[in-house]
Amino acid sequence: TNEDNSCTAPETNFDCAGNCLNDTDNDGICDENEIPGCSDMTACNYDATATDLDESCTFTTGCESCEAGLIIDNDDDEDGVCNDNEIDGCTDPLACNYNTSATEYDGESCVYATGDCDTCSGETNGTGTVIDNDADNDGVCNDDEEGACLDDTACNYNSNPIFEEDNTLCLYTSGNCDTCSGEEDGTGTIIDNDTDNDGICNAAEIEGCSDISACNYNQNATDPTACIFVDEAIDCQICSGDTDGTGTVLLNDTDLDGVCDDLEVFGCTNTLYTAYSALATELDESCETLVILGCIDALAFNYSMQANTTNESCVFEVIVDFSTSGTNTTSNYSVAVDTISLFLGESPIAVGDQIGGFYLVDGELFCAGITVWTGDDFSLNLWMDDPATEEIDGLTENTIVYWIVQQEETMFNYLVDFTLMQISEVFTFVSQITLNTNTIIGCTDATAFNYNSEATIFDGACVPFIDGCTDIEACNYDPEANNEDQTCYYITASISDFQVGQPLTVTTDAQLATYTWFLNDVEQTETSSTFSPFVNGEYTVVVTDGTGCFVKAIYILDNIGIEEDLVNQISLFPNPASNFIEINSTNQKIESVKLYSITGKLMQEYSVNALQFKLERNELAKGVYFIKAVINSQEITKKVLFK
Repeated sequence: TNEDNSCTAPETNFDCAGNCLNDTDNDGICDENEIPGCSDMTACNYDATATDLDESCTFTTGCESCEAGLIIDNDDDEDGVCNDNEIDGCTDPLACNYNTSATEYDGESCVYATGDCDTCSGETNGTGTVIDNDADNDGVCNDDEEGACLDDTACNYNSNPIFEEDNTLCLYTSGNCDTCSGEEDGTGTIIDNDTDNDGICNAAEIEGCSDISACNYNQNATDPTACIFVDEAIDCQICSGDTDGTGTVLLNDTDLDGVCDDLEVFGCTNTLYTAYSALATELDESCETLVILGCIDALAFNYSMQANTTNESCVFEVIVDFSTSGTNTTSNYSVAVDTISLFLGESPIAVGDQIGGFYLVDGELFCAGITVWTGDDFSLNLWMDDPATEEIDGLTENTIVYWIVQQEETMFNYLVDFTLMQISEVFTFVSQITLNTNTIIGCTDATAFNYNSEATIFDGACVPFIDGCTDIEACNYDPEANNEDQTCYYITASISDFQVGQPLTVTTDAQLATYTWFLNDVEQTETSSTFSPFVNGEYTVVVTDGTGCFVKAIYILDNIGIEEDLVNQISLFPNPASNFIEINSTNQKIESVKLYSITGKLMQEYSVNALQFKLERNELAKGVYFIKAVINSQEITKKVLFK
């Protein structure tokens, strides 16, 4: 409820786990952070910073190459041969030094067999020369000379037997790759089969990448070609591992989650399960048990048997306070006492014991509602949280209710469990209340009145010893006292039996006594120890001593015999009356008349000494009054109604 500046917010465009909120192409880069451009590394205008491929890529064709993102035309003469691949040489097939590989005539290198006996050596790689077939310059071509090379191992071997053997004319191969052209008419020549003079014959040359760090490295390559390398700017790129020239660049991230395959850690990646591992990057089958947060310490007040993961909420001390303030709604728990069998220590739950429903907020215990056990069925109402206020001031949805019974006799607190049956959203029937034996709360102060040696959780409700009189019947009974100090004292009072013509008299041992009389629970004006009754009924006197202690005595007067002898001697007319009433006696004079209110207050008093008397109403309010007439020293009481 109080901001402590501990909140940590996710980075913009990310959730709290660092994942993009928006990633349309699932490339691990948030849409807001995508950089459009040409991300094709084979394009001329490849942009290493681009993350979102657009249509701007340009590619080279033919001899074109890239330079600073621009396409360079590397075929100046537009002959289809790239500048770097142009080979200067003799391009005339009629020349002896004709080079079949030449793409560009050098303008001066061609040589021709111009003499009558001259021939070309036969090479077509530009190394061909003019052969002077008139070794002796006699104008007769060597072939026409009688002498010829008759060594069949020579390239210019002449199989025609008409010639004279002249092996000085023989031509022999000398390099490992040289071969003879194959003619046997003396025109055979030496063919050079190592065009690049690298000691490897043309037929044995193997084109390929010879850089061992390249993905397409060919360990057998003798003639270098283009190499392919891993782009270090792209995570998880590796070489396929082939060394025969077929190797390629591979993306070592099968699931495209940004974690290279060889760095993946298998485990439970779902935080909702107990097996969750923050180190895991790849979900396996270990997520089995859902996390249930709560206090998992069995010694704590709020220990939860269902919880399997701590939420650091364990409470080991509480303050049990049976007071509450209402909010806006209630949750009702109906209890039928005939189904309840609850023992608190050695005694069953008794009248006067308190039952309360409590809830925890930030480790502090609050009472949501209480009731007192009366032995009769009851409904226990718990206040719900008021959603209109910021603070939590009642039960919320799924709040755990901790039921506590306070035993009046010992002031011990007991944690109990309710067996509930849900009837409606707000009305619940309690079928049983059982003592929670796993968690014992109580006062752990050995000097306190309600010290509980078995308590494992301090309940903050220790009560000190209070000496005093604990007998509720005693004059000095102290409702706060819990330790009898033998100081109780008592007073007694009784009303003697009624005698006709005599007042009711109080006998008491109270010192400095005062008296308050009641007739049928209506207080009278008499304050002495005697009271003259004038009607049948319940007479009560409260005797109070000088210390304020009081005792009550009751006398029920139902002996109507006190009126039987006199009642017929007088009559009242009219009754009910409006303005006056006449009182008549048959044979004896009326000595006096008194008029009392129903509370016993004397309203009018007259001396009569006649057989008839007229009593005026004067300012009397309407209601019931009593007329007490004295005849022959005997009192006769009659009821009259002024309307």
